[in-house]
Amino acid sequence: SPSDLIYCIYTSGSTGRPKGVLIEHRNALNHLFVKIDTLCMGESTVLAHTASYCFDISFWQFFAPLCVGGKVVLYGSRIVEDLKSFIDDLSIREVDVLEVVPSFLSALIRASGECGMGLPGLSHLLVTGEALERKLLNSCFDVVRDCQVVNAYGPTEAGDDITQHSWDAPIDESTPVYIGSPVANTSIYILDESDALCPIGVPGELCVSGVQVGRGYLNRDELTSEKFVENPFFPGQRMYRTGDLARWSSDGVIECLGRIDDQVKIRGFRVELGEIESAVRSLAGVRDAVAIVLGEGDQRSLVAYVVPEGECDA
Repeated sequence: SPSDLIYCIYTSGSTGRPKGVLIEHRNALNHLFVKIDTLCMGESTVLAHTASYCFDISFWQFFAPLCVGGKVVLYGSRIVEDLKSFIDDLSIREVDVLEVVPSFLSALIRASGECGMGLPGLSHLLVTGEALERKLLNSCFDVVRDCQVVNAYGPTEAGDDITQHSWDAPIDESTPVYIGSPVANTSIYILDESDALCPIGVPGELCVSGVQVGRGYLNRDELTSEKFVENPFFPGQRMYRTGDLARWSSDGVIECLGRIDDQVKIRGFRVELGEIESAVRSLAGVRDAVAIVLGEGDQRSLVAYVVPEGECDA
């Protein structure tokens, strides 16, 4: 039935315990139809499946094209890591829908320039998993033509993407890189610390309600109760607190401003710095540790600093 479980995917946990997200058929099905509708998918669609099955995006990449009679081309890590071969194969197989994380997109654009080949066959280039920077967005249009570049945003806990925003040309320096507006059958609220709606332009926590909100966390009732709460505006509905900081624009689209905690994204992986610190502290000879992110774009790296056992506080 629509309320039956369809998958459980693990994400990072701030205490060092990864959490299994429980997604139901109705959550996943709504997202499939969102992708089919917004990407104009049909029998002629050819989608490149590049995501690891450990990512929730792998689900829609598998099934959305098949639901409408399209084609899915499965790419293993060996060819994806050989960027020139990957670019060649996209052209040979006439792929028109490609989804990548920003760090991989940056490398793909560089490789495209080096080998003198663009990605002219794409109709939709989706970017997800990390914040999309303006410079990278604009550089997409050096390698594609007649293509929609789509910035997709969403947590695993809400069946993948809950907002999307697309461009068909570069943007100027005064225009934010929006994550867009809510997808079908979802509602987005940006709330202050008192759970009141934030006015336009005022930052707050991004929360989502609607059919895509998942069941909760596997065997983590307390955490589920903390993150999956009752919608204060529609009693009886559930709402998920993403922990992301965002604000509405006057045009009715959303700009994401980062996190309200220490969660980070590294090459598409959602990572809790607290989880890294917990793992390092468990090592013999380590008294304390702190983890940070260094670098920008596809050069971002996790770095941990330690205080050895016996080290003086000074």
